[in-house]
Amino acid sequence: KAALFPVQAAYTDPATGVCFNTYYAPAGSPAAPLYVCHHGAGSSAMTFWCLARQLRDLAEGDDVPGVFAFDARGHGGTCPPGLRYTLADLAGDFAFVMREFCERHRPGNPVCLVGHSLGGAVLTEFVARFPDLDCNVRGLVVVDVVEDTAVRSLLQMAVFLHKRPRAFGSYGQAIRWHLQTRLLRNEESARVSVPELLVRGPGGGLVWKASLLDMAPSWHTWFDGLSRKFLACRLTKQSLAKMLVLSSSETLDKGLTIGQMQGRFQLVVFNNSTNAGHFLHEDIPRQVAATLSEFMRR
Repeated sequence: KAALFPVQAAYTDPATGVCFNTYYAPAGSPAAPLYVCHHGAGSSAMTFWCLARQLRDLAEGDDVPGVFAFDARGHGGTCPPGLRYTLADLAGDFAFVMREFCERHRPGNPVCLVGHSLGGAVLTEFVARFPDLDCNVRGLVVVDVVEDTAVRSLLQMAVFLHKRPRAFGSYGQAIRWHLQTRLLRNEESARVSVPELLVRGPGGGLVWKASLLDMAPSWHTWFDGLSRKFLACRLTKQSLAKMLVLSSSETLDKGLTIGQMQGRFQLVVFNNSTNAGHFLHEDIPRQVAATLSEFMRR
């Protein structure tokens, strides 16, 4: 992790007491893009490890992009847990993290916000609530989340959480479970991302860091109005390009379908790849990295 993300720091929000675990790989030049990434529910910043490496490997010369990622409240190395997890709370957290990051590093690079699943909803909410931000944000990329599908999946969330193992005997066992269930499909990425999801429990086994069931009272806020907000959100100081990246050809709702026909956002679907699941940025990181690079070049 340190080799890819040389700058690792804790950002403590005095308003909430939450201490955010952050990772930063600076860009090679002021003109290179900077990707600011937000993971989904139950995940961590290290879900973007393979994607970050591919983004940097694809670049040439001084065009090496920067990548910044962090663990959201109740996830990864961020503490303390046991707080509220509404979409408004999570967007407020991101606003603090973004302000703190910009104050510490003052990057002049063009910024692309990249959010996977719930992270995409958080970043959309953030842009909708803070349209006059000063961080040179030029792009918003939402990865594998469509409002109707996401809302339906929440209905199955409790069943999934009760069915999955509560603890693992080793990291290897946990990695194998993720690959065998096809939740993840890239062993290289799983070896980095899965250990970050677990912590040694009182009984000696490895248990989940993020308690998704504790977040259940907030689930209904996560994707409510996402399509409308994604289409409507804009910045006051510069134009904002938007892209929706999906792992399969999900049915877009009427608003998104019309918006795409009007050219209000770019749609990329990887439905021809059997190796791309919900965590497509982990499963096919090179293809997703190429898509992001091309998006920022435009």
